[in-house]
Amino acid sequence: MMYILIWNQAAMTNRARYIYRSLAYYIIFAMAWIFLSDDLLRTVVSHEALISLSTTKGIFFVFVSAVGFLLTLRAVPELDASSNKFNEDSIFTTKKSKRTLAYLFSILITLIAIYLYNEISSAFANKSLFILLMLPITLSALIGGVGPGLLSTLCAAVGSYFLIRSPQGASYPDAFEQLKWLLLIINGVVVSLISEALQRTSENLTKNKSLLKSIADSTSDAIFVKDIKGRYIFANEASADILNTPINKLIGLTDADLFDLQTAQLLSELDSVVATKASVQTHEEHITTKRGSEMIFGVTKGPIFDDFGKVCGIFGIARDISEQKRSEQELINRTAALNQAQQLAHIGSWEWNLTTGHHYWSDEIYRIYGRDLSLPPAIYPEVSQYFTHDSWIKLSATIEHALATVESYECEAQLSRASGELRWISARGEPVIASNGEIIAFHGTVQDITEQKQAQLLLEQREQQLERVITGSDQGYWDWNLLTNEFNVSSRFETMLGFMPGELDVRIERWSEIVHPDDLVVAQESINRHLSGQQTNHVAEIRCKTKQGNWLWVLTAGRVVSWHNDGTPWMMSGTHTDISTRKHHELALLESNVVFENSYEGIMVLGANRLIIKVNPAFSRITGYSSAEAIGQSPRLLSSGQHDALFYQEMWNSLNKQDFWRGEICNRHKNGEIYIESISISVVRDSRAEIQYYIGIFTDITQLKAHQAELDRVAHYDVLTGLPNRRLLSDRLKRSVNRTERSGKSCAICFLDLDGFKEINDRYGHAIGDQLLVGIANNLQAILRVDDTLARMGGDEFVLILSEIASATECSLILDRVLVAVNSIIQIAEIEVRTTASIGVCMYPEDHADPDTLLRHADQAMYLAKDAGGNRYQMFDPETERQSQIHRRALELIGLALARDEFVLHYQPKVDLLSGEVVGAEALIRWQHPELGLLFPGDFLSHVYGSKLEQALGEWVIHAALKQATQWAQCGLNVKLSINVSANHLLRSDFAANLLTALSSYPEVPRSSFELEVLETMAIGDMQQAIQTLQQCKEMGVRFSLDDFGTGYSSLTYLRKLPIDTLKIDQSFVRDMLTDPDDFGIVQGVIQLAKVFKLQVIAEGAETVEHIALLRQLGCHLVQGYGIAKPMPANMFPIWCNEWEKQRA
Repeated sequence: MMYILIWNQAAMTNRARYIYRSLAYYIIFAMAWIFLSDDLLRTVVSHEALISLSTTKGIFFVFVSAVGFLLTLRAVPELDASSNKFNEDSIFTTKKSKRTLAYLFSILITLIAIYLYNEISSAFANKSLFILLMLPITLSALIGGVGPGLLSTLCAAVGSYFLIRSPQGASYPDAFEQLKWLLLIINGVVVSLISEALQRTSENLTKNKSLLKSIADSTSDAIFVKDIKGRYIFANEASADILNTPINKLIGLTDADLFDLQTAQLLSELDSVVATKASVQTHEEHITTKRGSEMIFGVTKGPIFDDFGKVCGIFGIARDISEQKRSEQELINRTAALNQAQQLAHIGSWEWNLTTGHHYWSDEIYRIYGRDLSLPPAIYPEVSQYFTHDSWIKLSATIEHALATVESYECEAQLSRASGELRWISARGEPVIASNGEIIAFHGTVQDITEQKQAQLLLEQREQQLERVITGSDQGYWDWNLLTNEFNVSSRFETMLGFMPGELDVRIERWSEIVHPDDLVVAQESINRHLSGQQTNHVAEIRCKTKQGNWLWVLTAGRVVSWHNDGTPWMMSGTHTDISTRKHHELALLESNVVFENSYEGIMVLGANRLIIKVNPAFSRITGYSSAEAIGQSPRLLSSGQHDALFYQEMWNSLNKQDFWRGEICNRHKNGEIYIESISISVVRDSRAEIQYYIGIFTDITQLKAHQAELDRVAHYDVLTGLPNRRLLSDRLKRSVNRTERSGKSCAICFLDLDGFKEINDRYGHAIGDQLLVGIANNLQAILRVDDTLARMGGDEFVLILSEIASATECSLILDRVLVAVNSIIQIAEIEVRTTASIGVCMYPEDHADPDTLLRHADQAMYLAKDAGGNRYQMFDPETERQSQIHRRALELIGLALARDEFVLHYQPKVDLLSGEVVGAEALIRWQHPELGLLFPGDFLSHVYGSKLEQALGEWVIHAALKQATQWAQCGLNVKLSINVSANHLLRSDFAANLLTALSSYPEVPRSSFELEVLETMAIGDMQQAIQTLQQCKEMGVRFSLDDFGTGYSSLTYLRKLPIDTLKIDQSFVRDMLTDPDDFGIVQGVIQLAKVFKLQVIAEGAETVEHIALLRQLGCHLVQGYGIAKPMPANMFPIWCNEWEKQRA
């Protein structure tokens, strides 16, 4: 296929040839038409018909030839200025315009043929000459394909059908004519389909030819074809560019026309080899053009065969590799130079392709490793055989890290050759990274650094030796270039001052910041004297500033070590030595002497024989003995005789074992007075751990001990009575509890409070009261046992701790004596005073509590004794404490319930018996407990009274009742509400203000319909405050009812003063008035009393019809109770009211 394309393209690239060939075709067709058609007509028609048919035939020929020339000339393009080519194949390209012309042509030529058919058929006695109609069908199919061919067939079939049928409109005259007509259609269809297939094949061939030509022209390689005689019959653009010859001129030339003689002969020989062997050959061709240009090509040539398998030419594909060859030669030259340079520098290069596993070593690496050049490179990790074990571990770890982190590496390692020789190398590697970030290869170098390493090791050894010497001396060294003023110090000097190596700026101009200003002058003077020859060395003690800002004493010493040829000092070197320790010792020695002589504490130094060898002035001041009197004496000189031999023996044993002893000793002054000293004794030993000295430092603490005793008495004892106070009592109580646990017995904690002491104080004065307390304390101490404790808590309160109590009976006997002792007459001046005591007692471990709780329990029991009348003792009852805990827990739960909104109000109606109307309702609190269900007030209000929750719960009831009254009012239910108010709540100073705020928050509730029910006993408790508070509330419009009237202490005076509106008869009287005359009398009396004071009266507890009837008879027509209705939830109250109204109606 490629051969045909190339051959045809080469043969038909000349525009002139195409035109001439087209002209020849036209001449042949025209001549054949003229002669053949004339001869045919001459044989079948007359002369007159011949003339007419000739005219028609001429017109037909002109039309056909015109269409043919139009199509032919449209296919001849203009020359391309750049390529001098035209596309002959465009004649076969079916464009839209050409397709239209083809359809028009098929119609016209068919119509002409039908006309001729009609004319000629008359000459043949109306015989149907269908052969004439095949000509337009065939031409239409060839020119336009299946479409125009079928259209021509259709036109011919229809035309012939109407021309040859009988005048009467019948079908064809006979079956044979019908058969020929059908064959005409069939042939037309077949010819059209065959023509379409041929056209599509031609188009595909044209496209393939165009595609292959485009590929050939687009490549930079030269592609050419020669015939068997060596003439170029095809060449692409690259060939023309390489040979600098246009393609139209290149076609037909030979190698002899393009190259010099030698090159042409060489190419001819190579072509002959290809043709002879009839196989593809690849080789390089060195050519020289006639212009003298030399080029090298990589050429692939192969034979071209004709249809009989004979070689009729060759094709070639050539690539200019001149530059590549020059680069290869340059690379060879550079490689040789590199190998030589590597050999001189002892550096070898290597490459490692991680994808293919290929390794490359330069020759120098072979020489470095001592590997035979004939062997392939040692792959990784096979190369480990050339390294020492430790070096390979280090190197392989470095390589693995580089592979993992995609980084380059550098590492020194030691080789071990087969001869046993050890060499040092520096191995370097760098990764080659692909576009996806992965390593695809490594390349690097290996350098033999054995000589450098040996020199480096030798230098390091010498430096280490010098460093050891300097380190051993703990000195820093310095160099000073006197000409350039460059100053260097060793790292030891920097670390000496607390800096990191290299951190300290030691330039000469910065030394004023390092050295103390006073010492800098001294050092400069020493250097000047040395440089002037006045002293052989420079030596100075200077203070240098550390990094922390402190001053460090340094000894700087040095001298000139190098001179110029003219004798000028050039280099000065020396050392820096840390002498701070020596300076500190010198200062410490000086300070110790000053301290020794001026110390306020006495100091004495004993020798190993324990005799005094030195004392300071304070020793003489404290003991009274002078230095001359004490030196040479034993410390027993000061003994007071108050310590036994065992005391001193233990002291000396402690000194021998621990080299230190501290304690207090009573010694005797020279004048015989006893004094107490606090002394510390230390042992000083030599390097062999032998005792050299005993050093004692002591202070006279006689006055301090006395002061401490006084402070202890003040801190732990009551000033008035001398008894242990609260602080000491706590310690005594803890000890007593611990002793009780060890002994298994009991101890009693007794809290004692004097009865009537306040009255005595008020009557006789505080002075008498204090003397009474002292007398009682003395009386109690007289009857208590040794192990018992009596303490004063303050005021008239005492605590007794009775230890080692064997039984309750024993405790009672002691307490009886205590009561008698307290009740004894105490004579104070001329006054005889006596009192009693209330004592609360708890027993440990019966009451197994901590000391603070024990005191609290005794205090609680004391109040019970006082409530019982005093002059008695009361044992603490754990049940009482349990009830107290229950009370506290109940308050906690009530507080939580209030916070969680668990309380609700139920409402009990109040009814007027005269009218039957509901005149109000009392709001009664309930607790909707989440676990226990609905709880009544008796289950929890007793815990609330007197607590902090009393006010909070009362405020909640007020707000809840007002809120409910507002909701009822909005629904059209207006009812008077009354709520209960506790005593403590009502008597609070802010009660009226809080009530006003609550009422203002619910303006829909008329204040006159809101009533507060207060207990009579409360009002009596603080009448003035009650009257004031009730009066303020009355001014707001709030009504008041005195609840449970008759149950407490009734006073008509108080009743007259209280601003109340209603009396409420307690249900306890109402409930039993049917059977108890007393209760009946009370009810009747209260009703009459209310009439006297013009107050309303209401009875609660009307549980039966009989109760209601009797109350109405007595004149009490306002009632509430179970006989009317039980208390009910808020949502049920409106329903009950409706039902009540229905019943009343």
